Amino acid sequence: MKEWWIQFGLLTVPLIAVYLHIPPPKLSPALSSWRTSGAFFTYQGHRIFYQDSPGAVGSSDVVLLLHGFPTSSYDWYKIWDGLTQRFHRVIALDFLGFGFSDKPVCCPDDAERRLVVSSL
Repeated sequence: MKEWWIQFGLLTVPLIAVYLHIPPPKLSPALSSWRTSGAFFTYQGHRIFYQDSPGAVGSSDVVLLLHGFPTSSYDWYKIWDGLTQRFHRVIALDFLGFGFSDKPVCCPDDAERRLVVSSL
């Protein structure tokens, strides 16, 4: 019992090795469609994913959709068509570290998120 850590290591190291080599799951067709219809812009060296659609003719309203924590712009997928029928332009983005945007090692604070939104 003194060397429990050896047994623990012998069990966990192979499991971690297997975990690190498992490919990520494939995207669902809806999520794949969301990604291919979106675009990226660069902010301070990081790629930020966004979805931008022209909407209703005759309306001058622009809607900027911000996702919650810990989600992504895909939250708006089911109501996207309804929003584009009502508003002139609909924009949704993935904050840095979420969704299809870059995932830097150090995550931004709320002040940086506000700067990303203001740069739109």
